[in-house]
Amino acid sequence: MNDQRPTDRHSTARVLIIVALVTVVLSAGVYLLESHIESKRVQIEIQKRLDAIRDAGQPVTAQDLAKLYPDPPPEQDAVLLLKPALAALVVPEDSTNLPFFGGALPTGTALFKKTTRDEIQMWMDQNQKAFDSVPSEKLKGVWIGSGFSGGFTNFPHTPKSKINSLVRLLCLNVVSQTESEHSSAAINSLQRAWAVGAIWKNDSPVDLLLRTIEENMVCESLEYMINRSQLSKGDLTIIEQSFPHNSTNSLIEVFMSERCFQIWELERVRQNPRELAMSGTTWKDQAVSWFEFASGKMYRDSDYELILDRNERRLEAMRLPVKEQINELQRLESEAKKENLNSTMALKLIDGVRNYSELVSRDAGVIAHLRTAQVALALERWRLTHNGNVPDSLAGLAPNFLPAIPIDPFDDQPLRYKKLARGYVVYSIGPNFTDDGGKEKPADAKDTDHYDITFTVER
Repeated sequence: MNDQRPTDRHSTARVLIIVALVTVVLSAGVYLLESHIESKRVQIEIQKRLDAIRDAGQPVTAQDLAKLYPDPPPEQDAVLLLKPALAALVVPEDSTNLPFFGGALPTGTALFKKTTRDEIQMWMDQNQKAFDSVPSEKLKGVWIGSGFSGGFTNFPHTPKSKINSLVRLLCLNVVSQTESEHSSAAINSLQRAWAVGAIWKNDSPVDLLLRTIEENMVCESLEYMINRSQLSKGDLTIIEQSFPHNSTNSLIEVFMSERCFQIWELERVRQNPRELAMSGTTWKDQAVSWFEFASGKMYRDSDYELILDRNERRLEAMRLPVKEQINELQRLESEAKKENLNSTMALKLIDGVRNYSELVSRDAGVIAHLRTAQVALALERWRLTHNGNVPDSLAGLAPNFLPAIPIDPFDDQPLRYKKLARGYVVYSIGPNFTDDGGKEKPADAKDTDHYDITFTVER
């Protein structure tokens, strides 16, 4: 009997090994079956979400976006119409003294230093041909093509930086002509700046950002002009007629374009992961991609579902009033940092997503600035009929000088107004949602500083 014990032990060990192997195989099979079922569930959910987006009349593909943002015919192509002006443009790349290029405008009725004034004049002389080549009348109703008809891989090359520099120089020319007491030339340059700034569509965060930057600059140059010029009723009417439409729905359009791009990226890697693994430009990139592909870290359906869910919640937030929008978007952004995304594609897309709460704040800020400028123009027309005096409140402007007092987008209340010892300030409470009494933004403002969005006239 003693001689059989080792054999028994070996038999028992073999049985245990077999049981263990069977258990592992069964567990693996159950895991794979559950994973397959979960994967099918997620794929069905993804398709349901995409169908729901389409059913809501919202774009899903680049071709859908091409219907919303068609490329312009030649006679309405802003880039073609601006080509002569852009060719003649001389951009002051290194200057930090010039307003709109790093320098600051004098506040109130203060004057430029002579050196700055001379530098401004030099650049204006060099760019006069560019200014004269801006076809203001032909720019009405034109736009820059987005190239969506070619898909997301065929964006057209657009000289966005040069167009932005053209608006900066036109605003600087408003300042220069105002200094020289040439109000008609200043107004003409202001009209051209508005016309060029109006060519951007709400098809991407970059274009929206450029538009907000440019509209703020034109408002600043207008404020400078009003502080230093006695404009006639005809002048003020011409300026008012040049004003762009200030809508608060721009970001919803931008978001929908961004979502389409994300869906395209996710579908591309979902359908052809092996092809993407071979698309690296260097052997190192390809090696990393192959590792991600082989380990399943390149793409996961669960992350696709999570991104679509996040997008839906963000879109719902964007339909709220501005203050609630910002609060909800900040909450979603905070939540997103804690979400467990596993695939490199999802992480790449999330890293590339803009801070939407900040975009909301910027967009509402430029709308507020435009509205304060519109009120200031109405106040200047009031002056002309009231011996140079300004009213005690904005209530007297409606309906003869304004249809109604414009609303502050940050709290849905009428814009604020305060008479000064000389002149007045029209203001919005701005993104801190606090009425700071019309306090102007300091030149060296910090994130913690309190100030309002103002249009101040001190004369």
